[in-house]
Amino acid sequence: VSSTIEEAAALKHWVDETRAGSVIIVTNPFHSARVKRIFQKVLGPEVRVQLAVVDSREYRPRDWWRSEGGLIAFNNEWIKAVYYLLKY
Repeated sequence: VSSTIEEAAALKHWVDETRAGSVIIVTNPFHSARVKRIFQKVLGPEVRVQLAVVDSREYRPRDWWRSEGGLIAFNNEWIKAVYYLLKY
């Protein structure tokens, strides 16, 4: 898969096959809001979506702006968040 929506669709297929009632998605702090919204929308209200938020090795949530990796991640997530809000 190459996107969050494709990941959610693949997980939906697995959830449908296994009849899972809940899932735990591992993500990082920048992606968490978008990931939760997309996965919950694709999986539907009958599946409980929980997040396990794990900090990046490249930057910390409190000082992400001090590293190039943190700045890039923030910029990319901002763009993706707007795109996903408009498209999905």
